Amino acid sequence: MCLAIVAPAQAVGVADFPPQAPTAHVLDNAHVLSRAGSQEIERVLQTFEEEHVDARVITVSKLDYDLSLNTLGEELLARWATQTNGEGEGVSRLLLLIDGQTRSTAVVASTGLGGRLPAELLTSTADSTMAIPLRSAERYRQATLDALTRLGTVL
Repeated sequence: MCLAIVAPAQAVGVADFPPQAPTAHVLDNAHVLSRAGSQEIERVLQTFEEEHVDARVITVSKLDYDLSLNTLGEELLARWATQTNGEGEGVSRLLLLIDGQTRSTAVVASTGLGGRLPAELLTSTADSTMAIPLRSAERYRQATLDALTRLGTVL
């Protein structure tokens, strides 16, 4: 018989993220993506730069009490809002968030993307495009790629 001690997942809040957006586009803190899946998603996220959008995928294993994915996303957008694109303009940022514990999803965008990516589209992408593959089969990679394809088409 083999026994292993597993540390409980630590709850995550905005303070657990760096003050500036990291260089990696995929922050798989919940470890739900394979290395190959992360690399594939990273390549797709980089294509959003052609549309002047800094797109990120963030997975968490457990959220702080009373914190929703939408709230975490909004707080990260506010935290990282001081960055500019080198021309003095704020960066247009898109965040796709996944809670690995509950398999819930959220998609949030900075205000500069409001005209290009309406709130209804972001909600629909999280609630259907991403959530259905996650709830039915825990297909994190596929859910993320489907969402990015949908949002990329609109952009």
